[in-house]
Amino acid sequence: MWRYLAGIDLTGVVRAWGRPEDDPLPLMAADRDQVRVTSRFPAMWLRLVDVRDAMERRAWAAPVDLVLEVRDDRLPANAGVRRLVADGGSCSFRPEESAAPDLTFDVRDLATCYLGGTRAEHLVRAGLVAEHTPGAAAALDAALATELLPHTSEEF
Repeated sequence: MWRYLAGIDLTGVVRAWGRPEDDPLPLMAADRDQVRVTSRFPAMWLRLVDVRDAMERRAWAAPVDLVLEVRDDRLPANAGVRRLVADGGSCSFRPEESAAPDLTFDVRDLATCYLGGTRAEHLVRAGLVAEHTPGAAAALDAALATELLPHTSEEF
């Protein structure tokens, strides 16, 4: 249906509320030069309340072995230095006493990256994440990658 509506020549306006960031709809337009996204509606917020459990239950796109320091002022059990070892099928996120962190995150910024929609490298450039080991953010981004960007159209 969308392909048909967007492909009709001389269509003035197509409104599509609550579409994902990587939506192919704008690419379906007969004249892509005329497409304008006039607003975005961020409707997804995530708070990791159990970082270890969240990390260990997530699917991983690439193998990764990094030491992450997580800071969390509200839930001290989340805070600490932990080694993340994941290989597609399994993951462990265990306390690491002896190694220096490759990356330091506030739990808020880790949640931002967790669903794969925001790259850790971007947060490093913004000064929100500290990269202590060159390439660590890129390695984490590869492991967190998802086929589709996270999306919800629900309001709450």
